[in-house]
Amino acid sequence: CGQQDQQPMSAVRLSPSLPGAHRAVVCGASAAALLMAQPAIGSPPLPIDRANMNVECDPCEDFYNYANGGWLNSNPIPAARSSWSSYDEVNARTRGELVAILAEASAVAKRGEQSEFAKLGTFYTTCMAGDAAAKEGFGKVASDLLQITALTDRAELQNEITRLHLQGVRALFRFTAQADRRDSRTNIALFQQGSLTLPDPASYSAKDPEAVRLREALRAHVARLLSVAGATPAEAAADAARVLEMETALAAASFTPTQMRDPDGTYNPKTLTEAAAIAPAFHFSNYLEAVGAPGAQKINLAQPEYFRTASKLLAEAPMETWRAYLKWRKLSSAAPWLGGAYQREAFKFRSLLTGARAEPPRVEECIDVTNRLMGHALGRVYAERVFTPQSRKRAIEMIANIKAAARERLATLGWGSSALREAALEKLDAMEYYVGAPSRWIDYSSLEVRDEPFIENLQRAAGFELRRQAQLVGRTMDRELWTQLPQTASGVFYDEYNYFLYPAAKFQSPFFDPAADDAVNYGALGATVAHEITHGFDTIGRKFDSQGNLRDWWTPQDATRFDERAQKLVMQFNSYALPDGGRADGALTLSENIADLGGLTFAFHALQKALVGKPRYKIDGFTPEQRFFISWAQNWRANIRPEHLRTMLRTDEHAPPKLRVLGPLSNMPQFAAAFGCKRGDAMVRSEKDRAEIW
Repeated sequence: CGQQDQQPMSAVRLSPSLPGAHRAVVCGASAAALLMAQPAIGSPPLPIDRANMNVECDPCEDFYNYANGGWLNSNPIPAARSSWSSYDEVNARTRGELVAILAEASAVAKRGEQSEFAKLGTFYTTCMAGDAAAKEGFGKVASDLLQITALTDRAELQNEITRLHLQGVRALFRFTAQADRRDSRTNIALFQQGSLTLPDPASYSAKDPEAVRLREALRAHVARLLSVAGATPAEAAADAARVLEMETALAAASFTPTQMRDPDGTYNPKTLTEAAAIAPAFHFSNYLEAVGAPGAQKINLAQPEYFRTASKLLAEAPMETWRAYLKWRKLSSAAPWLGGAYQREAFKFRSLLTGARAEPPRVEECIDVTNRLMGHALGRVYAERVFTPQSRKRAIEMIANIKAAARERLATLGWGSSALREAALEKLDAMEYYVGAPSRWIDYSSLEVRDEPFIENLQRAAGFELRRQAQLVGRTMDRELWTQLPQTASGVFYDEYNYFLYPAAKFQSPFFDPAADDAVNYGALGATVAHEITHGFDTIGRKFDSQGNLRDWWTPQDATRFDERAQKLVMQFNSYALPDGGRADGALTLSENIADLGGLTFAFHALQKALVGKPRYKIDGFTPEQRFFISWAQNWRANIRPEHLRTMLRTDEHAPPKLRVLGPLSNMPQFAAAFGCKRGDAMVRSEKDRAEIW
């Protein structure tokens, strides 16, 4: 059936199958006629569009292309994108709604009103003002660069880093508030690594050609950006070498992306005295007081060795290295908003990692930064307009059914002890969920937004958010104040809270339609809801108890059996070869792969419960079970540029979209039964290799 050469994530097209029938690889009109001969019964409002499929190909060999081949061929990646997927389609639709809201807010601001809505309009309008306003804003950046250049006192280094943090500049480390993993009711200050420019720490030391190319590209990028800011070629080259040296030293002490996902390894609570013993040159109490958390007595020093190294650099690295590094961090943060050569250079380097061929439209950049820094003000209006009572009712019914199905599965878990089953059910029963929008919102009344160059508003908003986070330290965790925005088309599970959120933007096609049949909704939104539930029992979630506290509630025997089953998924995903010789990382993606497999299993079981007593019609020629799996696959349709795919493989805890279809479905006998797949087919893993956990 041929290979789709033009798209890096596409694969072989194969033939359709009929449950229980003898299958042969059939390409052309005969296969299409065979499938179309099955009469469609019923007329749902949301049919499966055959134009998005490749029904001439075999679902038992490559279900991803069977479900998505037509869409992959007819949806090239826009020049300004690193990928184009179902999520990009939904995000583009959502952005259109946000633009309309922001246009209204801008009109309100121009009338001189002082409401939060008007403040939102001013923030957005100043962002959209263009190159002339960007040039005006460079005065503030130039002043900061002069202050850094004048820095000679090592004792002032941390004060300068703190000042940059309050402008939204990532330098040396990251700070935020998080739930204390041993007492999830209370927030704790989190200090963690986070100022590397390249995708992962290995990029700074690996000898492979791609890593070497990225390091040289970074060196050249730093030099060019410093040159644009006025450095001579010699000065720029010397400072670029210093920046790379600094980041290389920090990378050597950094956790890998896989290590960053270990909740035990990244939980290192320390008193301020204990933290000072690890990093004596770093004054934690001074930083906490400056950002607004002076009363904090305990912090989570997520990567102690990283801060030991950072402290050594603060005490010993030459001041010219620190000046170069801080100037670079400031320029790197500001460049996308300074227009002209700054913006072009920022995009040029970013495109090496994303593969984008053109700069994104300014409106998209401004919506993204507004979401990041005033997202609750925008999300409140968005949710009121788009999330209907009908959607809420249908979603809550589906979630309740999925939780009930998950309960039945956990109660009859064959490989776990009775103690494990009892504890798992306790956690599931305690698990809460929220849909649509939060009941409490961030109050932006103290945020100052002026009609002046955007860089000023950007820095004030970033400082506002950092101080807001600091004020949460030591307080009781507020479950009603979401960190996920209603306008984000993605669910999230919080281990420390034992709850999951599903924002309003997720409740739209192709993920959800309140008028669609159950099979389509359970296969798309339902399976991703179940995915979030399963996160409570993946390699990370299983370490947290029903109250969201980091506690080992497993017997050693249960833990061993779980790890043995999980290792099958590691080996499975490690075996997948991708374009350009890339490979998935089974360890990095393990928790997400467990959630996909468990989520599909729970959701499929829930669909069977929902269908009890109802006619089991074929719609569009597909049984409910077939529609369920097609809907899941169409969740993940995506064309991805090779550069972006390489970055994903290094850093993303999610497997590439194609593997999120092929991987879990090939482990499910329910899928094989739905499409009549047999032992030996690519979409049927052997019994000894098949992964089944939850």
